[in-house]
Amino acid sequence: MKKLILLGAFAFSFYTLTAQTVSYKVLAVKGENAVEQSITPNKFTPLMTGMKLQSKDKIILGDDAYLGLASSSGKTIELRAKGIYNVSDLSGKFVADNSGLAQKYMEYIFSDITKKDGHANNMSITGSVGRSVANIKVDVLSAPSSKILLMPTKINWLAKEGVAEVRVSVSNFFDEEIYGIETADNSHVIDFAALKLNPDEVYKLTVVKKGDSIESGESIILKIPSVDERGTVTGMAGDSESALQNMVSGAYLESNGFYLNSTEKFLKAANKEPDVKDFTDSYKDYLNRIGSGKMEE
Repeated sequence: MKKLILLGAFAFSFYTLTAQTVSYKVLAVKGENAVEQSITPNKFTPLMTGMKLQSKDKIILGDDAYLGLASSSGKTIELRAKGIYNVSDLSGKFVADNSGLAQKYMEYIFSDITKKDGHANNMSITGSVGRSVANIKVDVLSAPSSKILLMPTKINWLAKEGVAEVRVSVSNFFDEEIYGIETADNSHVIDFAALKLNPDEVYKLTVVKKGDSIESGESIILKIPSVDERGTVTGMAGDSESALQNMVSGAYLESNGFYLNSTEKFLKAANKEPDVKDFTDSYKDYLNRIGSGKMEE
């Protein structure tokens, strides 16, 4: 009987502790804001990226505020309206990612963007190697090798001053051009499904100044993954109006080697919320990881 009482007491204590475990995490924040934590009632602390929130805490948002949160199950929410929020009431407002993002990827992102050394990023990049873009005229925003999805994919690049138009080219390893177009924009959508690529072959993507030879530019190696792998990540490459979800999707795609897609996601996140420093910092860190954005004028 004594053992049963002790066991019951232990179970109750465990339940109490479990109920207070972290349920939400701050991934991005801007403007006037504070949190009243249940462990320190009547004390208001400014919200910061990396802060952990529990179900009994209260969030206060002021004018021109933004708060991006993630739940422990990998769901995300963005709050913008001025007011007081009970954290426990937020569960119904969360928007799940497109493919049931695994919790480990949310943890992956969270632990990375909240490092104390000013967003120093140590994410591993699958298959990446060093790049030297200092002397090229057009910098394709990708790691040197990228997996691709057989769907419309936006290619982004930076061009030096004086480069008015570029030629975008996809070729096989015999340097036979499969697709080519000239544009004055700094991005272009290629429908890889329409190119009828052979999954057993490797292709090259090159963007050069109009009139220059293909050999003068840097080639990005394009690889077509298995059907199963493409199916796993395709949902993450879909459209999202949420800056937070774009950042999460970008990190997921990056970690799986789909750099053309991850670039677009990080860029969208930064453009959708340009005043939220966490998103612009994440984009800059991402470019640094893939070796882009370092051309010499």
